[in-house]
This record gives sequence, C-alpha cells and structure tokens, in this order.
Amino acid sequence: MKNIKLYIPIIMAAAFFSCQPQEQAQYLSLSMTSWSFASGQSDTVDVAVLSSDPDWTVQGGTEWLYVSKADDGTLKMVAMANEGADGREALVVVECGNGLSAELEVNQFGTSFTGVMEDFVEMHAEGALSKSGEWFCGLEVFGYDDQGAYARYRPVIINLETGDREKYKETTYEKCLAISDDGRTIILGNEGNMEFAVMVDGEFIEMPLPEGYRNPAYQNMSADGSVIIGFAQLVDDNWNPYRPIAWRNGDAEILEVPEVNATGQSLGMGVMARACSSDGSVIYGSEWDYNSTVYWKDGQMHYPGLEYAEVVSDWGDCSRPIIMGERFNLSHDGRYLVQMYLTSDPSGNKSYSAAYVDTETGELKIFDSGVSPITVRNDGLAFCGNSNFQMTGGMVMNLNTGEAVSSSEWFKSEYGINIADAFIVQQVGENGNMAGVRAIITGLGITYRPFYIVPE
Repeated sequence: MKNIKLYIPIIMAAAFFSCQPQEQAQYLSLSMTSWSFASGQSDTVDVAVLSSDPDWTVQGGTEWLYVSKADDGTLKMVAMANEGADGREALVVVECGNGLSAELEVNQFGTSFTGVMEDFVEMHAEGALSKSGEWFCGLEVFGYDDQGAYARYRPVIINLETGDREKYKETTYEKCLAISDDGRTIILGNEGNMEFAVMVDGEFIEMPLPEGYRNPAYQNMSADGSVIIGFAQLVDDNWNPYRPIAWRNGDAEILEVPEVNATGQSLGMGVMARACSSDGSVIYGSEWDYNSTVYWKDGQMHYPGLEYAEVVSDWGDCSRPIIMGERFNLSHDGRYLVQMYLTSDPSGNKSYSAAYVDTETGELKIFDSGVSPITVRNDGLAFCGNSNFQMTGGMVMNLNTGEAVSSSEWFKSEYGINIADAFIVQQVGENGNMAGVRAIITGLGITYRPFYIVPE
C-alpha cells in the first residue's frame, strides 16, 4: 500500500445565516469546516467560533475525540492516538440558542497511513502543480487593505518533496495558472479581467508579441518552461479575433486556426490555446464561437470539434466535443485529451457526456456518464467532477474501461485512508503528486478550498 502526505491549506470559511429581522444580526461561523488528525499520537486543535450568541454549545464527541468549549471561547478538539489500521470519522456540531448551527467534519488517519499531514497558510483559488509534480504555486492571502474589504495576495512557491517555501512580493493577480518543473517560472492571471503575466524568479518578464497583436493571455507551459501557451488579440477593423500562440524560447509562434466554427460557418472570434504536453509537442484549445475542441500535434492542427460535430437545427444548435477553458485536460505525454461532448436536439435541449480524444489515433470516445473529466494520467486514469457544473465532489474514471468510482472510494483503496468525497483532483504530476480543491457547501452556496497530496 502506498504512503502519502496530505497537505490541506486551511481557509477561513464563514457562513452567516440570518433569521427574522432583529436589531442585532444573528450569525454563526467556524474558522474551519473540516479537519484531519494524524494517527500516531494524541493531538489538540483549537477552532475559532464567531457567534452572535456567546452561550453556544458543542456536540459530537466520541470515544476517540473529545470536544469542549474553552474558557477563551474557542472550540477545543482533542484526538486520541489511533492504533487501528483504518481511519475514523466524526461530526462535530456547534449550536446556538437562536437556532443556528454549524458543522465540522473530522477524520483521523489509521496506522496504514504513515505519511504526515501539515497545515499551510491561507491560499486563494486552486493553485498550480508542476508537470513533474515537485512544485506547487498558490496565492497566499497575507492581509487585507486598511478598510478590511480586499484581500492582499502574494505568490508562494512550495517544494512538495522538502516542504520548503518561498514567498514573492505582493501582486494584484488572483490566480496562479502554471509553474515550471524547476519552480522558477510561473504564470499569474486575473481571468475575469483577462490580465496575465509571466514571472521568473519572482520578477515579471516581458513576452514578445507579433506585430498587430495585443492583450496576451498566457495559460500554461511545458515542463521546462521553454514553451508557453496562450492566445492574443489580433487588432483589425472588424472582430479583433483571438489567435493561439506558442512562445518557444521567447519567440512567438502563431498556430494554425480553422476557417470555420463547429457549424461550418466562418470563424468569428477566433481560437484559444490552453495547455500543452510536458515536451510542448501537443497543444490543445478551442474555438471561441462554440468552444469546440482543437489541438495541434507536432505542428499539425486537428479539429475534432468540427470532425465530430452534428448540426441539428437551422439556427445553430450543434452537438460537438467541447473544452470550456480548462488547462489540465491533457495527459503529460500528450496522448489523452479529456473533454465533454455536448448533445443538442432541434428543440434546444442540451446534455453533456464525458469524452476523450486519443491524439495517437485521432478517435473520439464518448461515455454514457454524468461525470465531468478534469485531468488525466498517462495511463488513462481520469479525475473528474461529479457533475457538469457546481461540482460538489470527485470521481475517478478509467478511460480504458469506462468504470468510475467516487474519489473517497479511490483514496480508500489506493492509499488506505478515509477522505471526504468533496475532494476534486484537478492536476496530477508525473510522480503521482496531486492538486485540486475541496468543495465547501454552506447555506450561501459552494466555495472551493485548495489542497495537494504527495505520495511517498
């Protein structure tokens, strides 16, 4: 059985619940919504409780987990050492006299898990894993502005093999999109504002643009960072269409684009490149009009978004393979390209199925499955979300057989640990390290907290 280290950055998850209008707002939140204890020794954790009712109570203690309200108003949890091979779970509930309650999921690893779980500083968004799996880059929330309204971010580079971390200077970017295998080059972005930048050793660098282009959108890179993938806007008098670009050793190469979209009509807003294989020889993306899949292999363009498209109405309804802007869909060797197949009918009804293209044969395979593929290993094991939108948990699917199990079942069988089903693996390194997010479901909706896992 494999051993793993599990690292879960803890992010303050505050869920405020309101009741009937009163002079004082009623609220209750905990500084965390889940916690995992190691197995080897007794351990204590203090949880901050923010409540309009100071007389809150706590329930959920078990024979191995003691919970209590401390004198300083915090929730104290004490776990006894677990001498069994299997992990164990408990649910802690904090309640107030005003009718509000908040839950905290607790688990403890068994002796079959010999890795180490450590807490890390607060992270924002999902972060990025190098293709080797050795490096992780995330944005740390290290403070707020003078009014306390806006978070302040800085990139944090973590060596997952040693645990060493390097913090860079403050940035206005809100997401780390990619990191090279030597941990030196990262891509940062504000996707909502379409602002992106490349940083090397903590300093921003300029990437050349072909004449007549603007607004570069860097997305991903090869393992060594020599090939950076993205797109830019061609300035003309009409559409200002986007064009896919590969920056190879700093030189910008405009990739071939199809002449038509998935419906066979003239291409409108262009094509975007999203990511590439470890060696940069396979690149994938989609055309803007219908998000239909395009990829380039050894310099040649392939267009399954048109080849496997079926127009079903005169007003543009079209069944087709699609990629919606994800950057993790391609196996590192460039063979498997996971995606969704959108099926439309003449009435405008739509459904989605898991699919992949084998770039060695060009064939598309569609599964009768409601899972949403996110990333895939070189052996064809795909990590998925449990739905097409608003994912609340993860699935693991074998592309060769079509069999799928929940993430919790897979972690249990693969590593012998109990882990919540809300874990959604987004990236897998060549050494087996994983990164992703955990869905946190509250009365206000779903938020996502990043994590990464290091097998030993």
